[in-house]
Amino acid sequence: MLKCINIKLIPKFCLFLQQYVLLHKRFLDTHCRMCAKRLGKSKYSVQKYKEIVKVYGIDPFQDSIDIHPQFFCNSCYLTAKHLKSTEEKGGFTTTNRVIF
Repeated sequence: MLKCINIKLIPKFCLFLQQYVLLHKRFLDTHCRMCAKRLGKSKYSVQKYKEIVKVYGIDPFQDSIDIHPQFFCNSCYLTAKHLKSTEEKGGFTTTNRVIF
């Protein structure tokens, strides 16, 4: 048998849910996609640097703005850029290295 929901609690729950979604979106806007550290002064858009992000094994075409952070930090950018240049020179490939 189902219990009746207290109708007075529904608006409070909706308000809580809206606040949680806003807080989560704020977190996504201020943290790195790769390492989840807080972004500094320089941040790089995942959409703008699609080829570099693919080094991490991420497909930005399947991203949802509500779920995935849209930026990555300078440290992750430089690491990915280095790995990409090494890959182009015949070193690492995305299939033979472990990504944490």
